[in-house]
This record gives sequence, C-alpha cells and structure tokens, in this order.
Amino acid sequence: MNLETFYSFIKPEALTCPEPIVYQALIAAADEFCEGSLAWRSNVSVVLLDGVSDYEPSKPSDSYIISFRNVFRGSTPLTAVSQTVGSEDGAPWCYSSPEFGVLTVYPTPIDAETLVVDVIYGPDPAATTLPDFMRRYVSVI
Repeated sequence: MNLETFYSFIKPEALTCPEPIVYQALIAAADEFCEGSLAWRSNVSVVLLDGVSDYEPSKPSDSYIISFRNVFRGSTPLTAVSQTVGSEDGAPWCYSSPEFGVLTVYPTPIDAETLVVDVIYGPDPAATTLPDFMRRYVSVI
C-alpha cells in the first residue's frame, strides 16, 4: 500500500507541510503503531547451527525487526533475558536481542535444530510502502 493512501487524511491538517515531511511522519506513526499494537508479526523458523549463537531472521522488504516474542525450541519456550548468560555450549534455554534484528541464544548450540520465533516488524525508515493489511488501520495511524 503506497503512502499516498494516507495523504488525504493528513493534508487537511498540514496544508503547508512538504510531502517528504508528511511521509516521514507517516512512517514514524506507523512504526509506533506497530510497536504498540504488535499488528505486524510473523512466526519465523530459525535453523540453529553448531557453535553459532547469533541469528538474523528473515524479514519482509521495507521493514525492520522491532523485537522478538515467544521463542520456541520444539514445544519448549525459551526464556527472554536482558544480558549474556554464561558462555557454555548446549541446548539453548534462553535468548536476548542485544542489537536490532539479531536473536542471540544461550547457551551456544551444539546441535542443529530449529526455533520458531514470533517476530514483530515495523516499517523501515526509508520505506515508500506499507503492507496491505495496514489499510484497516489507516484512521488509527
């Protein structure tokens, strides 16, 4: 969905505002909406590799990863932590996100297996479009 879809809602309130500023404000508002509502999310499979603890799950174009929620190894949920937890190797039981878009699991895996990660997205600051499902939130954004 092009950003022009929103323009008719904003222009009456910002008659003299240049379009680039309007679009920048739209992206910022959509980002805040996505972060608060968790509306743009997806379950993504992440294949763990022996000896690798940092992963960058895939994301849609024109988006960035806001956060990770509900990470599962099989049917076992991993615990979210705010800091590094040891340096041993083994079956991961917790995760953190020390930088945007990076999922770090602890301990470092020793076997290949798959996680299912609930990923929350927001629009990239340089985006020129928003996903079509956001059409239903036009008046909220």
